[in-house]
Amino acid sequence: MDMNEEINLVHTVNHWKSGRLVLEEFFRLHPELGLRYTENVYNNFVRIHGPKLASIDVMRKVGRRSPALFDITKFDSAAFDILTQGRKSSSLKVSA
Repeated sequence: MDMNEEINLVHTVNHWKSGRLVLEEFFRLHPELGLRYTENVYNNFVRIHGPKLASIDVMRKVGRRSPALFDITKFDSAAFDILTQGRKSSSLKVSA
């Protein structure tokens, strides 16, 4: 295969988006929560709720220090449940 040959990938996976963008949009769409987006809020959200979101396949990371990716088809309901049920999140049954 020639290194100059162009490869046309078929882009089939398009529901995973940057975690920062998704969380910022989530807060904008949910003013009732009274939360505003900052970089610290994002970092804490991923640190605290990331394991739960990953366990229900709403969040993925390529590596430990890589940015989070969120599944936009599942994120809204999962994040809303986690944030509004607070301390119950360890036993949370999030529906997809």
